[in-house]
Amino acid sequence: MLQFRKIRISLRGKVKKDEKLIFANGIVKINRFSKLNLIELFIFNNLVYRRININGKKIRHFFKFSSVPDEKNKTNSNEYNIDSIEKKLNSYENKVCSKIIEELSDIDFDDAYIYKHHIGEIYLYLNLLDEYIKANGSKKPVVVINEKRYIDFYLLYGKDRIYRYIDLVPSELDSIGSSDMVEYEGHRIFNPTPDRFENFRKLISSGEDVNFYSYIKSSLHIKNDKIKFKNPEFSNSLVKSANEKLSNINLNKDNFVFLFPEAITATQLRPIFWKTIAERIKQKNIDILINLTKEDFHYAGIKTTNLSLAEAIYVSSRAKCIIALISGLVVSLSTLKIPKILLYTQQTPTIGYRMSSEEMLKTYSIKNITPIDYQLIREIDADKLSEEDLIETVLELVK
Repeated sequence: MLQFRKIRISLRGKVKKDEKLIFANGIVKINRFSKLNLIELFIFNNLVYRRININGKKIRHFFKFSSVPDEKNKTNSNEYNIDSIEKKLNSYENKVCSKIIEELSDIDFDDAYIYKHHIGEIYLYLNLLDEYIKANGSKKPVVVINEKRYIDFYLLYGKDRIYRYIDLVPSELDSIGSSDMVEYEGHRIFNPTPDRFENFRKLISSGEDVNFYSYIKSSLHIKNDKIKFKNPEFSNSLVKSANEKLSNINLNKDNFVFLFPEAITATQLRPIFWKTIAERIKQKNIDILINLTKEDFHYAGIKTTNLSLAEAIYVSSRAKCIIALISGLVVSLSTLKIPKILLYTQQTPTIGYRMSSEEMLKTYSIKNITPIDYQLIREIDADKLSEEDLIETVLELVK
C-alpha cells in the first residue's frame, strides 16, 4: 500500500542554488531563503510532491512529482541538494506535458484546456469556456477530456469545440494541476481554477461574501456579467437510447417526477424520506423515476434505469418536475425549463471543512447563476425542518 507522510517548510524567501534540504526526524528545514512563501513536500514511497506558494495574496501553486533523491544527491547523511530535486520535479512535469502534446499531434491547435473537475464545475466551465478562451487569446483551442464518462456530457454543450479524450492518471494531472497554465513546446496547457477547494475554503472561512459560481468566474478572470448559458443539445441517438430505457420500465414519459437522492458534497437524506415522497406522489396518479448510480435495495419498488449522465439530463428535460438533493448533476440542469425543488443539507466533510445547510444554500444555490430562470426554482434548507415537515413542504410544491 502507498505510504504517505507530509513535510512542510515555511519560508520568507527564495532558496538559493546552493541551498540544502535537511531531513531530520521527519522535519525539513532550509538554511537560507529570500522570496518564496511556502514549500510543501509530500513524500509517497518513491515520489516527492512539491507545492510552492508565490506572490503573497495572489497565490500560485505548482504541483510536481519526481523520484525521491537518492544517495548520490546527498552531501552528508541527511542533506539533499535542492538543484537535483528541482531537475527531477521538472522532468516529471515535462514528461506529462509531452504526453499531452503527443496525443494532440494530429490536431492543428495552439492551446489545450484540461477539465478534470466534478460535473457541476465542468458544466460552469463549458458555459464560460468561450469567454475564457477569448480572455487567453487562444486562436485554435482544443479541450482535453480525461474521463470517458464526460464525453457525452461535453457534447451537450461544447460540440462546436474540438475535443480529445486523453487517459491521464491522477498523478499525471497533479503534476501540472496547481498551475493554471503551463507552456511546453510552443503550446499552452490551461488547467482552470487549480486548488479550487482549498482556495474557496479560505475565502469562506475568512468571511468573504462569495459563492461557487462567482468564485469560478473570477478565477477565470471573466468580467462579463451577461453570459448566456447554453441549452443542452440532445443527439438523435441519445434520445432514442434514453426513451428505450424508459419504455423498458413502463414509465409514463408524459407524466412523471424525477427524484435525485444522491450527492457527494451534501449529506444524504434517509431513504424513507424519498420512499414516502414517491408513494405520496403516486397517489396523485403521477409516475415516479429515481436516479441511482448503483443498485440500492432501500428504493425497491421505485422505477429506475441505468442512465448515462447525458441521458439523465435529457430525461430530466421531459419530467413534470425534479426533486433533488443539491449536487453537481443538479447544477447541470439549471437551464432546463422545468420546475426544480432543490434540497440543501449539511456538507459532507470530504475536503477538510464542513458547511452548515444554511451556508450550503448561500454558497451553492443555483440561483447564484445569473442567466437562469429563478421562477422555476424552489430551494429548501432541509436541515431546518423535521423530516415530516420537509415531506409536506415538498409535496405542496408538486402540482
